[in-house]
Amino acid sequence: MKVIITGCDLTGKTTLISKLREHYNDSTLSYLHFSYRDRRDVYFYQTMLDKEHFIADRHFPDEMIYPEIFNRKSQLKSEDFEMLLKYCKLNDIKIIILTLSQDELLQRSRLRNEEPEIQANLLKINKAYVDMAIEYNIPIFNTTINSFEEIIEYIDRKENNNEKYKSN
Repeated sequence: MKVIITGCDLTGKTTLISKLREHYNDSTLSYLHFSYRDRRDVYFYQTMLDKEHFIADRHFPDEMIYPEIFNRKSQLKSEDFEMLLKYCKLNDIKIIILTLSQDELLQRSRLRNEEPEIQANLLKINKAYVDMAIEYNIPIFNTTINSFEEIIEYIDRKENNNEKYKSN
C-alpha cells in the first residue's frame, strides 16, 4: 500500500494518518513526513514514491501550492508534477486531498489563536487544494462531512477508478 495524504493545515491529515496506522497495524508500513527543510525537487519525490510500503504526510502536490503562498520559487515544474501524478496512477499510489468547509477552517484556526493573516492564507491554501483536486481528478474528502472511517474504507478499496466522492 502506498498512500499520500495532503491538504491544508487543520483538515485532519495527522488524525487520519494515525487512524490509518492503527487500522493497518503493519510494521512494514513506513510513515513519511516532509517538512519545508526537505529537498523538494522531482528526484527527491520520485525516490520517495519508489519506497515499498508507505503513508506520506504531505508530498509532491504541496510543492504546487505552498511556494506561491510563501513567495518562494517552486522546485517542481508543472510537467514534473504531471509526470509524478501519472506515475502514481500507473503504480497504484493513492493521493487523498483533505479539505474543510471555510467556516470550519476559520473556527479551527481561531481555536488555535491564529493571526488574521494566517487565517487568510489557510483559506487560500484550502481553495488551492480544492482547485487542484478538480483540475487533476484527485480524490478529495471534506472532513467537515466525510468521516475518517469513510476515507479509510475508500483507501481500502482495490479499485477506485477515479470515482468522485462527496466533498461539498
